[in-house]
Amino acid sequence: MPDLLQVFALRGRVSKHVLWIYSFWISGRPLKPLKANGVEGEDFQDENANCKELSISFVLSLKACANRKDVREGSRLHDDIDALGLLGKNVHLWNTLVSMYAKCGDLNKARQVFDEMLVRNAVSWNALIVGYLQQGDSEAALDCFEQMYYEGVPPDEVTYACILKVCGLMRDSIRGEKFHDEVKSQGLLDKHVMLGNTLIDMYAKCGFLAKAHAVLNELHVRDVVSWSTMIAGYVDHGKGEQALSCFRQMQEDGCTPNAITYTSLLKACGITHDVHMGLKLHDEVVNQGLLEKSRVLCNALIDMYAKLGALSKAHETLFEVPFRDAVSWSFLIAGYMQQGRFKEALSCFHQMRSEELFPDASTYACILKACGIIQDARTGKSIHDEILRRKLLEQNLMLGSAVVDMYIKCDLLAEAQKYLSELPVRDVVSWSVLISGYVQEGMGKEALKCFDKMQSEGIIPNAITYASVLKACGITRLVEKGKEIHKKIVEEKLLEVDIVLGNSLIDMYVKCDDLAEAKHVLIDLPVRDTVSWSTLITGYVEKGQCIEAFNCFQKMLSDDLSPDAVTYASVLKACGIMQDPDRGKSLHVEISAQGLVEKHILLGNSLVDMYVKCGIVNRAQEVLDGLHIRDVVSWSTMIAGYVEHGKGEEALCCFEQMQSEGVSPNSITYACILKACGITRNILKGKQIHAEIAKQGLLKQNVVLGNCLVDMYVKCGVLTKAQETFDTLPVQDVISWNALIAGYAQEGQGDRAFRCLEQMHNKGLSLNVFTWNSLIGGYAQEGHAVKALDIFQQMEHEGTSPDAVTFVCLINACSHSGLVDEGQMFFESMVKEYGVTPNKEHFTCMVDLFARAEDLYKALRVIEQMPSTEYSSAWSALLGACRKWGNVKIGRLAFNHAIQLNGCDAASYVSMANIYATSDMQEESQKFRILRVESAIFEYPVLSSE
Repeated sequence: MPDLLQVFALRGRVSKHVLWIYSFWISGRPLKPLKANGVEGEDFQDENANCKELSISFVLSLKACANRKDVREGSRLHDDIDALGLLGKNVHLWNTLVSMYAKCGDLNKARQVFDEMLVRNAVSWNALIVGYLQQGDSEAALDCFEQMYYEGVPPDEVTYACILKVCGLMRDSIRGEKFHDEVKSQGLLDKHVMLGNTLIDMYAKCGFLAKAHAVLNELHVRDVVSWSTMIAGYVDHGKGEQALSCFRQMQEDGCTPNAITYTSLLKACGITHDVHMGLKLHDEVVNQGLLEKSRVLCNALIDMYAKLGALSKAHETLFEVPFRDAVSWSFLIAGYMQQGRFKEALSCFHQMRSEELFPDASTYACILKACGIIQDARTGKSIHDEILRRKLLEQNLMLGSAVVDMYIKCDLLAEAQKYLSELPVRDVVSWSVLISGYVQEGMGKEALKCFDKMQSEGIIPNAITYASVLKACGITRLVEKGKEIHKKIVEEKLLEVDIVLGNSLIDMYVKCDDLAEAKHVLIDLPVRDTVSWSTLITGYVEKGQCIEAFNCFQKMLSDDLSPDAVTYASVLKACGIMQDPDRGKSLHVEISAQGLVEKHILLGNSLVDMYVKCGIVNRAQEVLDGLHIRDVVSWSTMIAGYVEHGKGEEALCCFEQMQSEGVSPNSITYACILKACGITRNILKGKQIHAEIAKQGLLKQNVVLGNCLVDMYVKCGVLTKAQETFDTLPVQDVISWNALIAGYAQEGQGDRAFRCLEQMHNKGLSLNVFTWNSLIGGYAQEGHAVKALDIFQQMEHEGTSPDAVTFVCLINACSHSGLVDEGQMFFESMVKEYGVTPNKEHFTCMVDLFARAEDLYKALRVIEQMPSTEYSSAWSALLGACRKWGNVKIGRLAFNHAIQLNGCDAASYVSMANIYATSDMQEESQKFRILRVESAIFEYPVLSSE
């Protein structure tokens, strides 16, 4: 330390405290105490000679401040330098000052010092550019470079390295290529390997990996940084195979990897799921002793095993490596989360905390997600409290959103709302999470209220917010609100960049029953995908507009879009509704050819349902038998199919097979099997199912099951048990009352049925058409036609419109009571006055009406006027009447039609044999009794009607 500095200190031109620091930093020992007396004049004779040494001392001291990021001490040094007048044209000292302030993060002061410089060289500009780079201000760094260029200061290799780094950060490959050309033309690449490495990094960051590798290959000298940069570039873009290939080239080049190289390679193994290579790299880093030197490498090992799904190995490695910190645990927690092992993730978190390690915000968010998924509100609340104590929410908005999401997933929407209102800062993400939570719970109105409040706070919604709000509009069927959101989305031009939002718009209009507008949105979308078409197709199918659904499906194919499982499922449903087995079979072939049935259980279930709806129950069973995976939906669909076709025994067999395969029935399965018990009148099985349902507590939460139980007991004729079950139901709705009324009516207890109707009316329940039909049908079955007609008049008086079943019951009542004129009047009025189109049941009842009155020719004319003469029930009714009245001629005609429609119908042969017997034609009668036995083997005979 020069004596001159001590002299300056005595004169008060520098502080003694700062002088002591200079001495300590430079020489490693403090200065001797200064003399209290003055300093003789000769002590200053070499002052100018010593200024250079003093400047060097200041430079070293300023660099020490920069390394320690001690801007306060650096500022004091600056004051002392000014006091000593050392700056002048000393560019080196100026540059060191700029660099010190820049490295300490005080860029305003760095710029101020820079602007005061009388002379600036490349190093001066570099100091400022590096400072802006360190602060992440790429634009300012670029502005500095351009100003430097404008002032005619030639950039050096450091400048180029910095500005190429800026280009990489800004993903500005065009400017980067321009600087590449400049560097190349100046021959700097051959002299400075650092520039080549920076070029590789720039191209890699810009996504031009081929160019980056080309630069690597062109370098005359390639060091470990060159290779590591290229490998890291491949890894950052998810190209693990290329990264590992590059590593092999590096080894062939004789270059030894370092900890940074291995860190990237371990990530590459995680990307490629290359366990073998990962284990090999693990051995290498252990043998080279690199783990003891690099905490980052230790964590990369744990992260690799976690990504490979080798969580036991990751856990084992965590406790073997020399460094274990919060990051190590975070990687392991993320691995468990990825595998869906949420409880183990929470266990890791508790272990981590027991080591007094605190996670970062992203790990807290991860653990909160786990709490939400497993609905562990208690742990979630505890973590929330910890986050509050650490005051992390003030600096991390993402964490606030994660807390809101946790409460929502734990079904604590009120807590989520309360917490959101307490957040110091609420952003679009936190609001969107809450809105989405309400939507997921089907609470559309609350979601829309949140959206309005969010807007009132001046928060601008994003595409995710709009998507949730559109779902809320769909839930609430507020199409006008949906149109308002639609308008905003169009104004903000979001549809041009976000196809999901376009699909959400289609879905909203579909849910609001505005299919025309949904189609209009789809046509106007700049880009349409499979989801766009599937959403509209599903909408048409749900509204029963199957022809439109088929048309959309064809247009989708003409757009060169491949249907997905959802699309096929919707179109198969349309085939079932339309009872179009040919189209359904064609789709089945197409789906099977693509191997989609094996991948999507939804499609297997949809195929079973389609065949069931088309009446091809045997084919549905074949599809079910061929499925690799059969879930409760598969079995329930098949059971429901058997029930719909009146095949109760087959439904019960299917149920037993389902249970034998270990598939647990759900409420839908139980409802179907109770109907099967009713069809087969299997009261023992019905009681067994009743006991199972009661044991599982399903009756408390499922009204449909209660109604099915009442109906089952009614169908089995056990009205006492039906009434008892009805009385214990937590909710007695119109359907349960109807089942009971139908039971009493069918058992001939019309008075009790009517009393039920009055009780129902007194309870304020609206009587529907089924209720009235049950009463009319019950009285009709008892032969009380007059009472049935009275009930019909009361039904009209109450304002209930009759349906097709009502008229079947009325005509049937008239038929059994011989009221031919009244029955004919009901048949005519159903079309003229009530707009009900007659179906085969109505025509069959009319045939029966005339046939019972021995007016067989009128009955025959009814059949001839039917839309189709292929209604076997009508011919069977006529044949039965011919047997009663002994009409051979019409009997022969009816028989021929009946057996043409069903050649194996033994009843037709019996009826014809009896007609012959009644007409004293014993030989013919005997012949038909023989044919009755052989009807299932031989061709039926066609009789002459003469």
